[in-house]
Amino acid sequence: MRCDTLIKNGTILTDCATPLISSGFVAIAGKNIAAVGPMTELPAALAPHAVIDAGQRLVMPGLINCHTHAAMTLFRGLADDLPLMRWLNDHI
Repeated sequence: MRCDTLIKNGTILTDCATPLISSGFVAIAGKNIAAVGPMTELPAALAPHAVIDAGQRLVMPGLINCHTHAAMTLFRGLADDLPLMRWLNDHI
């Protein structure tokens, strides 16, 4: 297995059967995670282009901001001459 980037020696937080791997690795191929596991199971044939030693720091998935104001687009132009808090409290 080949990968572009190897993050090693980190505390890996996953959403898999083993949610926390205390000393693990993450192999990244392109934009995809190719492998995750404990350092004891790191494939010897892995030939990464770059290696990041996490030094027991936390390695976790990126956080996604799902907070939106999409519904507020329905109220565009409604009392738009009012101050924000009055608009929010009295008209929305």
